[in-house]
Amino acid sequence: MLLTYIYYVRLFLTLSLFLILQGCFDILYIGVDTMNYLPINETILNTHKSDCWAYYCYLYKCITHIYLNFTDTITINISIDAARTRYGRAYADLSQPMWSGYSKNWEKEQILITGVHTTVMPFDVFEKLHNLIITLPSRSRSTYCFFYMYLYFKCHSFKNDYGTTMERLEAEIGCNSRDASKKFKFFNEAGMLRRMGRANAQLGVSYRYFLPIELCSGLN
Repeated sequence: MLLTYIYYVRLFLTLSLFLILQGCFDILYIGVDTMNYLPINETILNTHKSDCWAYYCYLYKCITHIYLNFTDTITINISIDAARTRYGRAYADLSQPMWSGYSKNWEKEQILITGVHTTVMPFDVFEKLHNLIITLPSRSRSTYCFFYMYLYFKCHSFKNDYGTTMERLEAEIGCNSRDASKKFKFFNEAGMLRRMGRANAQLGVSYRYFLPIELCSGLN
């Protein structure tokens, strides 16, 4: 009985979030059960390209609640509990000097995002990503995290069908084709990213990237 009740409560809250993104409600204050999402947009990715891994581990452990408004101007207001920062460092498994170097300029109480296209990643997807990336050397984690976060964002932005050329992807992510192929293989073998490719005389090699449906947020 209790499990049935919990199921329907979660279903109601998920549907409420979906309706907000369709403009049916004005605002939503996300409570304990539905605040479990991480925001991803180009502003965050560009700002935290070098510390992507540490920053998202920080958000994962320190977010206390999220306020969304997707009606007129996109507004995302995220409250942070800076007292939990130590849990973020432990989760990222980084040395104190490295963590301090990254975190000294981070927001400690609030993150306000306005007017920027934003998608969200469920916590359970980030947990899978974390369990995969944590196996890499610490110096490699941010580049792998950025690669996946970027493509997750793009896939969601293009209805899970993001087409691009290898040359363009290299320029956007900042790596060469060999490195991009290595990262894709890493996530593909873990079942977290897919692509279909074709050769074109004018465009070179182009790919369509997409996520396994179970990893999509279902919100955008």
